[in-house]
Amino acid sequence: TSESILDANQRTLETLHDFLESNADTVRFREKLEESYYFREFDAEKDFNLDFIFRQVPTIFNVSDSERIGMVSSDLVNKELVCRYEETKPGSISEHSLKTAIKASAGSLEELLANDPAPTENKDDASFQKKIMPWEMMLESDIDLTKNLVRHNRRRNDLIVVASLVDRLPNLAGLCRTCEIFNAGLLTVHNLKVKDDQNFLGISVSSEKWMPMKEVTEPDVAAFLTEKKAEGYLLCGLEQTTTSTPLQEFDFPRKCVLLLGKEKEGVPAHLLQMLDHTIEIPQFGITRSLNVHVSASICIYEYTKRQLTG
Repeated sequence: TSESILDANQRTLETLHDFLESNADTVRFREKLEESYYFREFDAEKDFNLDFIFRQVPTIFNVSDSERIGMVSSDLVNKELVCRYEETKPGSISEHSLKTAIKASAGSLEELLANDPAPTENKDDASFQKKIMPWEMMLESDIDLTKNLVRHNRRRNDLIVVASLVDRLPNLAGLCRTCEIFNAGLLTVHNLKVKDDQNFLGISVSSEKWMPMKEVTEPDVAAFLTEKKAEGYLLCGLEQTTTSTPLQEFDFPRKCVLLLGKEKEGVPAHLLQMLDHTIEIPQFGITRSLNVHVSASICIYEYTKRQLTG
């Protein structure tokens, strides 16, 4: 019985082999595979290392610069990097295999091994989701380096979001994330210790590392508004009042303070009287009002859009 099974398997394999050898489509496919560097030249022992995986492969296949691991991060995890010139170091990609890979990808050795290769245009019209964290932000040393660069070189909008009346951590964390994404100049909160709360960090997803924040307690909000008014800011509040301007009709000034009310009570009366304008988001459903974070995000986006479009 065992011999009959082996004979049957042998006949099946022979039939399959004959088909693969004679069928025109399979012959063309096999020849194409045999032309590939990875089937013909790639040395699994000499070529397959960390530098090849995280730096050379993305370069060969035109991966976006923001998705490649940079030299700072690469040095921390792999001390024996591929040299940028003709000679290669022990333990890195073999020179012969590397040249073959370059030839197959129609590139040059200098292009493949350059520290900061020029980005290449992706000619594929397909749409892909691209919510990634750049490699350079994945290690703490790179975060510290990037954070310092952001602080010194980034020009922020003249929008101050006053969230000192907002109590709930999810709303504050969401506001921090929104303000950072849309490049607001400052976010005030009632207590800066909220940034140490794990619930806050889980929603802000590192935005607190980049977003300028200031502690302004509820009793100090009036004085803060007065100070910003003297600095030339227009004081705006997000609230439904008898004199509110619909959001789509409001012309945001460049220097703008956006005051957010409490989750349930809204903007207190004594602060309402200090404002130059109140803004209202048109609503068409039955529910009375939007969540404070959602409302603020809509306004922050509208402010940013107006600044971009002039």
